[in-house]
Amino acid sequence: MKKNTLLYLDSDLVERAKRENINISRLAEDALREVLKIAVPRTAREYLQRVLADAGRELAFYGEAYLIPFQIESLRLENVGPFEEFEVKFSRDAINVIYGSSGSGKSIIVRSILLAFGKRHTYFTRSENGKVTLRLFQDQATVSIRTNEEDRSDVTRGYRCLIADNISQRAPRSMIPALYEELKKLGIQIIATAAASLNLSKLSKDTNVIALKSPRP
Repeated sequence: MKKNTLLYLDSDLVERAKRENINISRLAEDALREVLKIAVPRTAREYLQRVLADAGRELAFYGEAYLIPFQIESLRLENVGPFEEFEVKFSRDAINVIYGSSGSGKSIIVRSILLAFGKRHTYFTRSENGKVTLRLFQDQATVSIRTNEEDRSDVTRGYRCLIADNISQRAPRSMIPALYEELKKLGIQIIATAAASLNLSKLSKDTNVIALKSPRP
């Protein structure tokens, strides 16, 4: 998307913006918001509400979020995406942050979890010899999900885990710690990806941080 945007801009202006360290895509996005009169979420709670309103939709504006009825104990990947062998354990009833730079495999982890529950993401990397092994926490024999689609007051009711891919990408940096506090208030397991720019010191001390290695050059 960024490349397509730059194709329509004067090359001299683009080079000058780069020298001035101006985020062209963000600037263009803000301009479109103004033209389209899209209100920017003022609080972390409002931001999360918008994330949850689009739960289950690929490439959602505020990042992808998926609700599942079980909590995940561990995930093992073999020959999937950038991982030859990878295993991770998640904390129960807690926030788990998959943290790493671009290309480190954060989204692949999310999409592998979805695949284990029968949903193949459009941009999931296919592997001929790939294998995804997912283990659930015990004592999760029942599932209770509300069927009233009109009741949006509590979209997480009945679900036990929220999988979130880069949901803080459009939030102001000052809002991100409060956003994670709002996630914590949901009272379910959270497995969320975060870019390397996230300030981990601002998160709660009981956050389970899973740091991925940077991709090889």
